[in-house]
Amino acid sequence: MDAITLDLSQYALSKGIVLLDKTSAARALPAPLTTRPTKFPRAAYDAAIALQRPFNELYKDIACSTAFLDDIMNDLKTLDHFTGTLYNLYLRTARDPVQPLSLGVFRSDYMLDSNDNYIKQVEFNTISVSFAGLSTLVPSLHAYLGKKYQMHSYRSVPDNAAVQTIADGLYAAHQQLALKDSVILFITQENETNVFDQRAIESYLIEQYNVRSIRLHFSKVLECTRVDPQSSVLYVADQPVSVVYFRAGYDPKEYTSDAHWRARELLERSYAIKCPSIITQLAGTKKVQQVLATPGVLEKFVDQNTAHQLRRSFVDLYPLDTSSHGLKAREIALNDPMHYVLKPQREGGGNNIYSNDIPAFLKSIPESEWSSYILMKLIDTETHEATIVRDTKVFKGDTISELGIYGCILWNQQTSETFYNTGAGWLLRTKAADSNEGGVAAGFGSIDAPELI
Repeated sequence: MDAITLDLSQYALSKGIVLLDKTSAARALPAPLTTRPTKFPRAAYDAAIALQRPFNELYKDIACSTAFLDDIMNDLKTLDHFTGTLYNLYLRTARDPVQPLSLGVFRSDYMLDSNDNYIKQVEFNTISVSFAGLSTLVPSLHAYLGKKYQMHSYRSVPDNAAVQTIADGLYAAHQQLALKDSVILFITQENETNVFDQRAIESYLIEQYNVRSIRLHFSKVLECTRVDPQSSVLYVADQPVSVVYFRAGYDPKEYTSDAHWRARELLERSYAIKCPSIITQLAGTKKVQQVLATPGVLEKFVDQNTAHQLRRSFVDLYPLDTSSHGLKAREIALNDPMHYVLKPQREGGGNNIYSNDIPAFLKSIPESEWSSYILMKLIDTETHEATIVRDTKVFKGDTISELGIYGCILWNQQTSETFYNTGAGWLLRTKAADSNEGGVAAGFGSIDAPELI
């Protein structure tokens, strides 16, 4: 192990830039990290920051537009079992709503298009956005290594308010509900390795606002919570819950029995503010992203000027149905797929099908299922040389980067009134140029920082 790798690993361990070791709940490993920040155009970064609040508002309006989502979900629910079950659960709970307030903690992910040096949206995430906690610590790591090895001063790395953005949003919802002696409930995955990222938000809430949090595995919800039959207040450990913050519940693998669906329904029917509600989670499906890219659709939600700004960040997106656009996409997917990616309605890394793998994949599934996927043109982004350290193993070579911007919005689902809307804080993920996926926790990318130029 060379000196820089050793220093990076031990600095990360000392400062908490770590993931939980899968073999032990008492051991941590350094997160995958770059050794120095990556140059990124300041104008493109500023554009991403400026778009976050309008995107927050757009997805809030989508969540409030039941007719718009009904049209999409009625087609999708028979093609994708998980999405269909979520949608049917939403329909059941929406008949008798208990809590009109809804909180969105979002992240919009972009890559830099080398053709116009502008950001293009990869996806908009509406549930369990991660790495706010770890990404805020990476600039100090880069500064330490830069000074020690006289590489750079990195003065143009922007401040990162990602943890504050999420914690402030949770606190805004907590305050709006004003439920005495209440706690925020973190719903987590059983084998979560990204624990310390979540702990940073918990710590901020207690240190800045004296708001306590309780963590609970999704599989333990029915066992460890109850809902008061009169008030619908949710209790965990005999303490009322103001906000249910989902860091789980987005992967079909988490719903292994009917008990998991009953747990999700119990939470949805409670008085606690959900982050996100089921309908907000559904607003973040890839199909919604594809429909928004259809000419004229954005204008149903925003004015022409805002539509122009948002649309500039879009890439070509197609359905794979039997419409004229869908038939065109099928022809591309089967005969000329090199510059495209096939996306299902899934969050988390490792689900997409890329380029020349697309035809064989489509032929391996029934044609009736093709409509549950969307076809997206790959973003033509420039490569840059970087050094990535993962598990003390060093990769040095051509890489590409993806910039995410965090945002929070609190609204009334029944009236569509917005109470709080903010966008700040960033995540830069860097991966080998020949690696398709970018998820850090899923084992594909690394956490980086932008050096604005």
